[in-house]
Amino acid sequence: LYDEIEDFVNVQCKSLLICAKECGNSFDFVGNSVWSSLIDRLVEMDSDIFSVGDPDVFHSNLTRSVKFVNRLDEIAKHCSSSNKSLWQHPRTRDYFERWNCEVYFQLRRQEILSSLDNILEKKIGYDGPSRPISTPDTTSLKFSDAVWNAIDKCWSANVFLSVLTDRFLILSLQILGRYIEWLCEISRSKDAKISVF
Repeated sequence: LYDEIEDFVNVQCKSLLICAKECGNSFDFVGNSVWSSLIDRLVEMDSDIFSVGDPDVFHSNLTRSVKFVNRLDEIAKHCSSSNKSLWQHPRTRDYFERWNCEVYFQLRRQEILSSLDNILEKKIGYDGPSRPISTPDTTSLKFSDAVWNAIDKCWSANVFLSVLTDRFLILSLQILGRYIEWLCEISRSKDAKISVF
């Protein structure tokens, strides 16, 4: 849909874009005509686009929407003598406020922490490496692997959203905090004998 709209604006609206540029700063054709109408239509016909029920679909929809606005913003800059970005348009703010990123983050947080919690709930200690230390691209302890995978997932392209940078940073630090607590517990343990790690 976004690609079709971009093609429509670039091809079918080309003469209007040229006219808008010649009019100067007085008329924001892309922002006030194309973008405003498009937002109304998107909200009217596809309210499921904002649904956070499936985090993977939500991430994909939001990522595609951000990329589309960036491309449309480039078109707007080329057809206007104004330095005003489409991101500053009030309708853009309204549109992106519909995306419930907080719920998305909570779902991802729960998903990421569940693997760590499963290992910690077993109350397992340490009895040596779970595999040879020389294994490439892995750590030698299962809990270390789980910590690494959890932090890696926070910043992976199919999970991370730039609008949630602060949240994912805090989550990464919390994961490291859990790891440090576990290491301290293991170091205090007199009978550190566990075969799972």
